[in-house]
Amino acid sequence: YDGGAYIETVLRGDKAKGTDMHSINAAAIGCSREVAKVFFYAMIYGSGDMNLGVILGLSGKKAAAAGKAARARLMKAVPALGKLVEAVKKAVARGYIVGLDGRRLVARAENAALNTLLQSAGAVQMKRGLVILVDACEHRGWEFGRQYAVTGRIHDEWQTNVYPDLAEEFGQKAVSAIRLAGEYYDFRCPLDGQFKVGNTWKETH
Repeated sequence: YDGGAYIETVLRGDKAKGTDMHSINAAAIGCSREVAKVFFYAMIYGSGDMNLGVILGLSGKKAAAAGKAARARLMKAVPALGKLVEAVKKAVARGYIVGLDGRRLVARAENAALNTLLQSAGAVQMKRGLVILVDACEHRGWEFGRQYAVTGRIHDEWQTNVYPDLAEEFGQKAVSAIRLAGEYYDFRCPLDGQFKVGNTWKETH
């Protein structure tokens, strides 16, 4: 919707220089970066104007008005987001949204439509990445349940048990799988990941 301008902000924005997405959003909304971050995610997850105003520190009728105005300022500052929201609304009007893998998604309400699209895309991409990772492990000669096992799939995270001497190599394969999943779906924004090695989820989350 914007020729890749927002992607550049995500990939190359600098928090210290105020050029990252949350700093830019904060300037548009007129609040701190921390508040802008909460505001942004609440908005794309379907939050109403009242709650957005509460996030900004207001209450009652003032909260609803402030939330609505801040939403409008953000849409104006990031026009591609506004275009995406409108496109999703049109899709909802016909009864469904087309997911990343072609499936039809039915949103429970118009304000939840964008979140439905984003959550589905994230889930599909991570599942594709896991398929790629398992294929890579099989090619390496590793057996699922022996050299490694997937013990958790949590949103954009995998938790795995791996032989200690294979952990680094496995981690690199996992990161590569994330990147390849983005390429599989022809993402215009390159995907990436990271891995941590530890003995507990607390150490690796």
